[in-house]
Amino acid sequence: MDLLNLRSWSFYFVFPLVLLSFVGCKESEYNTVPAADIDQRVLSKAALLSQNILNKQKAGSYYAFSKKDATQAMISGLDEDKQKSAYENIRSALGDFRTLSFHEALTMKDGTAYTIYRFKGTFGEDRIGEIRAVLDAQEKLAGFFVKPWKDKL
Repeated sequence: MDLLNLRSWSFYFVFPLVLLSFVGCKESEYNTVPAADIDQRVLSKAALLSQNILNKQKAGSYYAFSKKDATQAMISGLDEDKQKSAYENIRSALGDFRTLSFHEALTMKDGTAYTIYRFKGTFGEDRIGEIRAVLDAQEKLAGFFVKPWKDKL
């Protein structure tokens, strides 16, 4: 696969129907959450969900979302077939998921009640990608993306 063409819709693992306002937003529309203000419990939840989703998919399975950990839009939007198809696109572009490390947390300047957790993911032969988990005010997964890495949103 041509890595210059990674911006095709098939590469993106994007299914958050309620997050249309996040797609295509400019960097100036976000506030970086200071490290001291990040709720470590919620950050751990976002990291664990991201790891579990990608590890299940890597194993050829899928992550079965519950109403406790994801919004209805995520549950409906990321069924087994969509998860498996999306992971094949990730695998072909970046390789298999290996690890993730926290990079930053962001909120919307307009006060929308979502927190974006950006992780730097290692894939395949040391390829780097962004793993983005978006949690709503109830700490439910409302968006999940795997994209080419950029230092800033």
